Amino acid sequence: PIRCHSASPTLPFRLQSSNWSSSIEQSQRSYYESAWLLREIDVAICWKSGRKRTTKRHGLATYRPATRLHWWWSHGIPTISYKTHAHIESARRIGMSPELLVTTADGVRDALCQMRGAQTRRCLQKTALRGAQLTTPQSSA
Repeated sequence: PIRCHSASPTLPFRLQSSNWSSSIEQSQRSYYESAWLLREIDVAICWKSGRKRTTKRHGLATYRPATRLHWWWSHGIPTISYKTHAHIESARRIGMSPELLVTTADGVRDALCQMRGAQTRRCLQKTALRGAQLTTPQSSA
């Protein structure tokens, strides 16, 4: 089960499909520029690229930096992410539950099911915000 150590204030409301537009569905940019969407998103999924970039031994996605994961955390949004080296290290550093690092659709479903309780999501939101504080350039200065 997902480990959670404490609770925090309220979470954003769930995204209502009636407010969803086709232009938003077509671009990730809308997530980064829309304060409304950021208030509505309850959980993010940060997945590997679908492109087939490989080296002799490993896919480059395995070594991709965790900047998108950290961006979601900076908004206090708990994130289910693909299990890459950078995501594993980032999650470990802030005490994020390893059950949120997955490699399959079943893993995403299981993580979402474990996060369905509001108290669990509030705790994960607090952990995400702590992660954002620990991973900003200001915290390393």
